[in-house]
Amino acid sequence: MRGTDTSWIVAAAALVLLLAAALRSVPRGHHLVVLRYGRAVAVRRRGLVVVIPFLDRTRPVPAGAELVEAFALPARTRDGLRVRVSVVAHVGVTDRTAYALAARPPLACAAEELERQIVARVAAATLNELARSPENVGRLLHDGLQARVARLGLGVVRVEPVRLELRADPALLRWARERHTVPTDEGAPMEIHHTTVPGTGDLHHLRTRAGERLSVLVDHTQRRHLHVYGTGEADQPLVAVTLDGDEADQLAELLNSRKTADRLAALERRLERMEVRAS
Repeated sequence: MRGTDTSWIVAAAALVLLLAAALRSVPRGHHLVVLRYGRAVAVRRRGLVVVIPFLDRTRPVPAGAELVEAFALPARTRDGLRVRVSVVAHVGVTDRTAYALAARPPLACAAEELERQIVARVAAATLNELARSPENVGRLLHDGLQARVARLGLGVVRVEPVRLELRADPALLRWARERHTVPTDEGAPMEIHHTTVPGTGDLHHLRTRAGERLSVLVDHTQRRHLHVYGTGEADQPLVAVTLDGDEADQLAELLNSRKTADRLAALERRLERMEVRAS
């Protein structure tokens, strides 16, 4: 009798294992492709799916669009500037069978291909071209990515360039000094030129009476990047300091030849004199 009980327990356990191996649940937001002998034999959209244990394989396939992102990817422009590019691509499954049979996860392959496309497109363009026509860059990335991921059963819905960042390195400072500089005040004691750097901010070049050079880069976060060069023409700064906005205000107060209170008092006196003249 004890042996019969044991046989029933073993049979029940085997049945439970068999049922567990034969049932699959369709993940939320996905379809489930059933593969048999390397071919797709069924696609299920919801609920439980019965498969042949140890013969069928299942592969979840996204039902909607998925995001493929490249965040702060380092690249170099055609004019030699190092940049970091952030791009978002929206992709969807166009061929469930090709997606399910892919040797590697298609979305991971799409992310790798997106990074390769970004590096190639940035290398083919100048900084001004990238900043002036992000829509054209997005279109080129879309076409290049689509051509590479179609075999994986993916289609590219759209590609959105999100951000272009530059480092305040010698190459950028040289680029800004050589291009598009505008004098800010020709009558000022120091020679000052202003350059707008696409994707970064405003760069001010200063040269003192003694010929010493320095620059101030005001980025989009309003941080100030100070670079001191000395009297030569070298692009590598001797000193580089980054200041937050309040730190820059504190330094400006120290550098000013008169205290803020003194400047306000002088301004009030000038206003009083103007009022007297007007009366």
